[in-house]
Amino acid sequence: MKSMLRGVTALAGIALAGSAFAADLPRRAPPPVFTPVPVFTWTGAYFGINAGYGFDASERRGATVVGVSPGNAIFAGPA
Repeated sequence: MKSMLRGVTALAGIALAGSAFAADLPRRAPPPVFTPVPVFTWTGAYFGINAGYGFDASERRGATVVGVSPGNAIFAGPA
């Protein structure tokens, strides 16, 4: 029992001695202060102009419903 008490005391002494050696170290410098980048305000004029045209060489004939021909279905299954 006495040897166990001595062992625990020795381990506690070794564990606590590490902080005594660190007492002489200089403190870390504080991190630099960064000023936040200002948010861009989008001042000024902006003209979003887009143009396009779709074409192909095939001829599709058939009934159209609101401008969609049978061959132009978005979610079409197998033909």
